[in-house]
Amino acid sequence: MSAEVGEVFARDVAEHTLTVLHEDGLYRHLRFAKPGTGINHFDIVTWPGHLSLGGDREGYVFARVNDMFEFFRAASGWNMNSINPGYWAEKLTTRVKVKTYDEALFRKLVGEYVGDAEEAYPGLTSYASTELKDADYDGLLTFEESAREWLRDFKYVVPRVAPVRTFEFSDAWEWDLTDWDWYYLYGCHAIQWGIGLYDTVRAHNDAVCKGATS
Repeated sequence: MSAEVGEVFARDVAEHTLTVLHEDGLYRHLRFAKPGTGINHFDIVTWPGHLSLGGDREGYVFARVNDMFEFFRAASGWNMNSINPGYWAEKLTTRVKVKTYDEALFRKLVGEYVGDAEEAYPGLTSYASTELKDADYDGLLTFEESAREWLRDFKYVVPRVAPVRTFEFSDAWEWDLTDWDWYYLYGCHAIQWGIGLYDTVRAHNDAVCKGATS
């Protein structure tokens, strides 16, 4: 999902520019926005040991090292696969939503589980497909609670077989049906991309200053 979110983010910031609102050592306030509009803008604010992301979407505060730019900075610059949402989530200073129920993951797990059991329970795949369509119609798979109820209630009896063989999702309660929250991933991309743009602008300005004094 991170790469998919990264693609959306890249389109959103295609015309963004950097405005340095404040900079005094590790005390920074940077704004990233398309000139003339606040849509999809975001701010990065740092102070010793902390980095805050805010703006047009969700906000997050991280704490780890003295200069948090060093913590988030990518050695080869931002790309859609360079963020580390799991490790970064451990550095959040407040309890915010970083994972959410993922219906696509639910369907994937059900499909894999049913596929593995088909040989022992002939006809299970077709039956499960019909039950999933009915659940779709009733909107049961949209939320994690009702999706888990569907798993608990699911039963399939192999027809015309003795002794009776019944399939159930016996260990589905262990399944993790969550993936990284879309907005959290978007924020992770924003932080690393913003730091990359800041580094690029700073390097260019430093080069111009050196050229003017040489």
